[in-house]
Formats: sequence, C-alpha cells, structure tokens
Amino acid sequence: MLGSTPETRDLIYMVNECYVFAISYFDHASPALATRLEQKADAATAFYIQYRQALSAIEQMIGDNDFLCGEHPTIADCMMFASAQYVHRLYGEPLPIDCPKLNAFYVRFEQRPSAAIPEYPKLLQEIAPPPSPLTTQIDRTLTTRNREGF
Repeated sequence: MLGSTPETRDLIYMVNECYVFAISYFDHASPALATRLEQKADAATAFYIQYRQALSAIEQMIGDNDFLCGEHPTIADCMMFASAQYVHRLYGEPLPIDCPKLNAFYVRFEQRPSAAIPEYPKLLQEIAPPPSPLTTQIDRTLTTRNREGF
C-alpha cells in the first residue's frame, strides 16, 4: 500500500501535498471557516494555484491503469479519491476538466463499494460553498500563464 518504488512514493507524496494545498485554500477562502481563521485572499490564491499545479503534476505522473500507480491500489489511490471526493462533495469543487486521467480514475474508484459517498450534515453543506468567483479568476490566470509558457 505504501509503494515499493521511488516513483510510487513520489506520487504518494504529491497526492498528500495536493490535499494539503486544497485544505489550506479552503481554510482561507470558505465562509465556513471565517470565524476560525483569519482569511486572506492572497493566501487563498497562492494555495489554490499550488493545488491546481499539484493536480497537473499528478495528471502527468499517472498512466492509464485502473489505479494511480498501476494495477493494484496503493495509499495514493485512497488519499486521492478521498480528498477529491471531500473537495467535490462538500465544497462543490470537482476535479478540473484538464485532468482527464484523474477524472477517469475518480469515476472508476467511485464504483468501489468501499468508496461510498458520505452525506455531509446539511448545515455544513450550507456554510461550506466554494468561493467560486475566486477560483474562476485564478483558473483564468492559470490558463493564460499556461498558454504563455509560464
């Protein structure tokens, strides 16, 4: 489960970093956390950019196998699915469309009985909407940067 090759361990590390960036982004951008943490738009922007870059790196690292690291699940699969599911189901932020292999992985993994989607408490769902204007603005900036070769 923890990976037997340096490549698998690198992927596990990147998946973990991706989740940390996602959670740090929502810490600074979600109204649900505004009373618990001083929220800063520049921090939210920086973490969101890191999150999207980590997703892009993972997209480049994985193949077209059933699982991220090959034919058998590893901790990377469990971490990636759980974090993507959490970010999507609670905050309404799906995996980006420019990550087709990650999206295909998500759809496949979602079919597993062990991957049943939790129902988050209604109150939490109501106060945890994504700050979509910020993500839309950052996505446009990232798209422009990618076209310009940054």
